[in-house]
Amino acid sequence: MKGALIGGAVGLTLGAGASLALTGGLAASTAAVTSAAGTAVTSAAGGLVAAGTKAIDKVQNITKIINKNSIAQSAKDVVSKVVEKVKVANNRIPKATELEMSKTVQNHAYDIVKKGPFKGELARPYINSNGTNLLINEIMNTANPIKDRVLQNGLKWGVGGTFRGSNGMWELVVDTSKNLIVHFNFISK
Repeated sequence: MKGALIGGAVGLTLGAGASLALTGGLAASTAAVTSAAGTAVTSAAGGLVAAGTKAIDKVQNITKIINKNSIAQSAKDVVSKVVEKVKVANNRIPKATELEMSKTVQNHAYDIVKKGPFKGELARPYINSNGTNLLINEIMNTANPIKDRVLQNGLKWGVGGTFRGSNGMWELVVDTSKNLIVHFNFISK
């Protein structure tokens, strides 16, 4: 707001292009200034509200697009999970006692720890012990298997657990067409 004294009258120019010349008493000038300022503020606020409304509309449109994509992705994820469960269901899950170890898994039963506190001990003593079937049964009963990415008839379990005081993941992969354990390992975190 700019003001200038012009021959006993006050000339005011307000921000929104409104101008006002005041003469006379203080009450009249206060009312006029308040009215003119209110009009200018209302006009400016109206412009801000209109701009804000347009911005909100744009954000809502973008949100709708994102939500449509999210819904599409969610639907795709659900279908993928259902297809995966059908594939798993088509593979009969054998009992732990029906499984045999592949030669590769059997050979790992004799791996030796090369360093650390367990140096010189068997790296995977759980492969060939009295509790092997119990451990495999626990892994298979703790989680649902997923289809193995490599082995056509393979089912894979990944179950959190501990071994030798370390937290980690028990991994088990079974070829259901042969009732054969093709991978059995504990990976510490």
